[in-house]
Amino acid sequence: MLICYPSTVATHPLGTEHIINGMSVNSELFNVDGNVKNSLAKECKELLIGFSNKKYQDKAFWHGIKVYTVRKSDGTIAMKLSTSLVGQEHGHSFEIPQAQRQFIIHFGNERELFTYVTIDGGEPVEVEGEKAKREAYKQLAPRGARLKDFVGFWTLGLDVLPWMNHTMRLHVERSCDCVMEAWNNKLEANHLIHIRMLTSKYTRNVTFKLFTSGWKAHKALMSFFISCNGGVVFMRAARERHVNGGFYFDDDDHLDCGKNQSTQLEFRIALTKYSYGIVMGRLKNNKYHLKRLYGEEFFPLNWWQGLPFDLMDHYKLSGEFMLLNDPPPVMPFKNIEKNYKPKMQTDRFNTFPVDNLLDGTLLTFRVRPHNPKNYTFNISLLHNRPEEHPTIGKTVLKIQVYPNRLRLSSSFVEDKEIKDRFTDVPHNIERDLLELNITVLRDGYKFIINGEFVNSTKLNYFSYPAVLPLWATNNVRIEGKIDQLGPPRVNMPRFRYSLGANIRRGFTKFTKKLRSLLNYNDTITIEVEVYNTSKYFAIYLMDESLEPSKKIGHVVLALYFTVDKATLTQCGYHLHQNGLDEMESNGSDFPNMTSFGYPVDNRLNPNGQKFIITIKCEEKHFAISLDEVDFVELKCPYPTIEKNDVTMPPWAVDHIQIVGEVYVYTLEITQPEISTPQFWMGVDHTEAVLQPGDLINVKINKTLGEERDFNVTVNLFYEALQFHKKVGKTVMNMTFIYKKKNGTLYFTSYDNGLKGSKLCYNNTLDMTLASQELDFDIEVILNKTTNTTGFEVTLNDVYMYTYMDGLPAWAVHYITICTVFESRDL
Repeated sequence: MLICYPSTVATHPLGTEHIINGMSVNSELFNVDGNVKNSLAKECKELLIGFSNKKYQDKAFWHGIKVYTVRKSDGTIAMKLSTSLVGQEHGHSFEIPQAQRQFIIHFGNERELFTYVTIDGGEPVEVEGEKAKREAYKQLAPRGARLKDFVGFWTLGLDVLPWMNHTMRLHVERSCDCVMEAWNNKLEANHLIHIRMLTSKYTRNVTFKLFTSGWKAHKALMSFFISCNGGVVFMRAARERHVNGGFYFDDDDHLDCGKNQSTQLEFRIALTKYSYGIVMGRLKNNKYHLKRLYGEEFFPLNWWQGLPFDLMDHYKLSGEFMLLNDPPPVMPFKNIEKNYKPKMQTDRFNTFPVDNLLDGTLLTFRVRPHNPKNYTFNISLLHNRPEEHPTIGKTVLKIQVYPNRLRLSSSFVEDKEIKDRFTDVPHNIERDLLELNITVLRDGYKFIINGEFVNSTKLNYFSYPAVLPLWATNNVRIEGKIDQLGPPRVNMPRFRYSLGANIRRGFTKFTKKLRSLLNYNDTITIEVEVYNTSKYFAIYLMDESLEPSKKIGHVVLALYFTVDKATLTQCGYHLHQNGLDEMESNGSDFPNMTSFGYPVDNRLNPNGQKFIITIKCEEKHFAISLDEVDFVELKCPYPTIEKNDVTMPPWAVDHIQIVGEVYVYTLEITQPEISTPQFWMGVDHTEAVLQPGDLINVKINKTLGEERDFNVTVNLFYEALQFHKKVGKTVMNMTFIYKKKNGTLYFTSYDNGLKGSKLCYNNTLDMTLASQELDFDIEVILNKTTNTTGFEVTLNDVYMYTYMDGLPAWAVHYITICTVFESRDL
């Protein structure tokens, strides 16, 4: 702590005298200016410069007192005090004997001029060397002795206290650095260090460092830094020089700099057997919140060997704060009123949504097998499904982990499933703890288990060849008889764009993932610019893919633009007629497009032009127009799958890609007020899929007392807005038929054919409900015996039927209502 004050014994000089309160004092006797040109005086002067010059005109004559603690060679902690009266830059300070946590400075009064110290209200404590100076000055002062020759701790009161009865002025620098070291903590697994501190609006950072004895003891084993802008954690193994690249916190994990005058802050530095965890507690919006920083725990290199508790000997805490518990206590994790809960997951399986993977992405899994000598667990990289399913989505890569090998396989769903595509990789992985690292490459995968590469002879330089594009993975699933030590960690490569790059006067590869499916009467508006160096660009409207591929997805519309010597535009498409043959093909993954009609002149300026492309989804075709250009509207029919004679709808499109020598300013989609179907909503799978206990409520503004007959249909779709034989699937179709004063329910689903048709008659649905509007509750339920999900339906609180013959509830992406009457609420 630094305390600044206006000096009494180093006042404004005037000739050989000091002028103090209208009185002249002989500066030769009392001037100590020669002793105070040190760092404390300079620091106080700099602090006061930020204040009004009018208020602090005497800032050049302010002195300082600094109190701090040090660890002595014998392991004890000593409190020290430095003052401007004794040159701090020469290393001189006063040690306060026996003071551990606090001491009291008595500045003296009119009867006792000398400064002294007491501890816990006891007798005055003699500071080493002070008595001799004090007694000598007493004897020699009447003979004209100069104060500067006897200055010491005992003169502090003479310098601090003002003359007569004037008010004392102080500047307490609360933002100065606080440094605390704790030794011999006896840290052990499942214990935490509980740090409580008082911060102010001047607090800018807090740093925690944990050290070990022995080799590289000066390098922190673990360091944690948090500031106004975020935080980071660095770690190293006890006998390793290398420090990892750091775990950087999200924007929400930072100090509230400059917001609060004074607030309490706490940190819980937790140590499990293998990892570190950090919890921060603070007042936010008038409520006290505890948050695990980074959302998970921190694992150092070779964590499976355990943290080196036997080598941990001290930690250091520094920053701009005041400790409320010094030293911070070390305490065990509590089972009741938990003070910390390790991030371990014991569920049999877990699925985690991920962004589409990039070349160089690293996936890390940390697990503890229930039986290290006999176990099996699976890691699956999935496309458009959270678990294995015979007809929905795809498995990009499945890794079956055994104690003596890895089994790698892929499976697809097109016209039929491909089976028995697997590779066995011998590897001794009989371990109590496992860390499996998977590096995703453009054309393959690399595997490292507990720091060791898998058998290179089987994997062609450590790489298993990829069959589907790497970006196809959007879910990661892990399951088996294991405990997961936290969720999978996904490290994307730095300085790369997940969906491509939009480059001015360069090559653009820009992909937009749509928030919801494209629909009839929607309009796509794209503002672009071509240059005099541009030759071509293309626009792709795609189904289930980020870019055109032979192996996955469809291109519902391909628009090609040439803009150099010939300015032409042509539309085309690519649909998978035989997925198996295309997956066996060699060469580039880019598919051969089927063209519609002949190229037309787009009349673009070869010297460069900025213009807008409009694509409207009409009843039977895409209508393309260009503004600023004399361009006749181009009509591109929705493509037809020849084998099934089925036309692709516009709502098959879920991604749009623009590629070529063009710059994209905006890409927007506008929807009409009335869409087809009129009433629909999406389920946001980035948040969560439908799970047991979730409820869908549908209200219809008609009653059972209607004179006319009517039907109401509720559709639960997978990647569809209407029934279609090839695009999407019908998870469940529920139709309520009201005819001749009777109501029945009809259930069905569609998955490569009609299935699960059920007709429900319910005699309890009678005219007693005639006055009530239709109110359907569709609840997701789980059959624990078969581990399958279904839907339980009630109408106006009357149980109707439980439908278990459809597709899994997690497949529901869109909900639509079809009725001749208006739906009031969904």
